[in-house]
Amino acid sequence: MKDVYDIVIVGNGIAGFSAAKAAREQSLERSVLLIGDEDRLPYKRTRLSKSIASGFGRDALQLQPGEWFAAQGIDLMTGRRVVGVDAEAHTLTLADGQMLRWGKLVLATGASPLRPHFLRDDLPDVFVLRSIAEAERLIAASRGIETACVVGMGVLGVEAAAELLSMGRRVTLIGDCDRLMPRHLNRTAADMLRKEFDAREAELITNGRVEDVTRGEQRALRLKLRDRVLEADLCVFCLGVTPNVGLARAAGLRVNRGIVVDDRLQTSRPDIYAAGDVAEHPDGQVTGLWHAAEHQGQVAGANAAGGDVVDSRLPFRLKCEVFGRYFFSINKPPDDELAEFDVQESSTGDVYHCLYFRDGLLHGVVMVGEPDRAKRYEQAARERWTREKVSKSFGKA
Repeated sequence: MKDVYDIVIVGNGIAGFSAAKAAREQSLERSVLLIGDEDRLPYKRTRLSKSIASGFGRDALQLQPGEWFAAQGIDLMTGRRVVGVDAEAHTLTLADGQMLRWGKLVLATGASPLRPHFLRDDLPDVFVLRSIAEAERLIAASRGIETACVVGMGVLGVEAAAELLSMGRRVTLIGDCDRLMPRHLNRTAADMLRKEFDAREAELITNGRVEDVTRGEQRALRLKLRDRVLEADLCVFCLGVTPNVGLARAAGLRVNRGIVVDDRLQTSRPDIYAAGDVAEHPDGQVTGLWHAAEHQGQVAGANAAGGDVVDSRLPFRLKCEVFGRYFFSINKPPDDELAEFDVQESSTGDVYHCLYFRDGLLHGVVMVGEPDRAKRYEQAARERWTREKVSKSFGKA
């Protein structure tokens, strides 16, 4: 392993992996190093909440085997944490004191899960799901329990709760919101999803906030809500994430909620790029979607290797497949902006479509069922198809 590289990428999630791949595709001559603090090769993080019931082998979720990186000429460091970046000297320092020099740097440091302030390390069977190691702990703990609480009604919480229900556990799903997956599903689609939970006798507590977790009496854990107390054998928190901006801030980069980037994913320092869950775009958005991070990594990696690629800022879809049902969303408007849109809804049996038009052009889609339409809907939303083109292509939704 060398100590000088043309391109160093910090973070081996999907953004970092995509950046390394794109850098190599852009330039065969430049040396590339990918560094990650987890003890694994880059893996598909979105599979963690879908694999609680089935479990997975150590290498089952990896994006590519180790041989692939060697064949691509991409050096790889796993289980190594970067603790400092010197933007002036073009160096970075690892936790063990090793120093590396870089020509271009890509920060793909991702995000960390939000952790309630009241959680203590000595509480049994409490999980904050984000990493593969935490997923492995959760899988092991879920085998011998009867009851579980999942806190958080986003896609991660919904998938974790569905997995635990499929194992025959009694599940309570709690969210400080008025419906399931409010960022991605409208009320109709969320109600359809809720009926699936109701059919499996899960308890759903909307507009509920957990204020404390302590040791229980009948069960391992006691959860205090604003208006009630629950006990459970196990509790999983899925409360969202916060971008990992510490390295960037200490290096003097411009940071707001995330690392501020331009339309080429360049930071306030011309030789440093940022991509994925840590990047804040010119409109202030931090996306947090897998395919968006993949795309951003491609842009940042190519540009770090001498390319000139503009981030298209296309919308990306989210899908959630639980209970044999397919839930799809792309670019759903926030509830407080719905007055700006012409909303077209249709439903037949278990299939539901909701199309959001603005100024006669398709802006976003929420769909339940019919996964075969997903790619075309994604294309239509990205290209802002007219109402007439949507009707001609899809017929009656």
